[in-house]
Amino acid sequence: MGLSQTRRVRVLLINQVFHPDPQATSQYLSSLAEELATRGHEVTVLTGSRDYDDPERLYPRRETWRGIEIIRRHAKIAKYASNDELKALIYQRGL
Repeated sequence: MGLSQTRRVRVLLINQVFHPDPQATSQYLSSLAEELATRGHEVTVLTGSRDYDDPERLYPRRETWRGIEIIRRHAKIAKYASNDELKALIYQRGL
């Protein structure tokens, strides 16, 4: 495969916050996810559902933003990520 030909890759990104949360890690990860999606990769983000600065604010549990599938959970990702539920999600998505 040459440089102009890239293989479509499935990418799972996990972070406590993601777009539209204004935290720095959200902005960095959102930019990375957006660039990967723009290049034709299938991007899924697993993130928390609460706004970092205002935990009373909840984001939608599932949405697609700029071609990126966002899955939000009410639990902290650090606790959630070690569970069998995460393994099941990865298996279901074929990641």
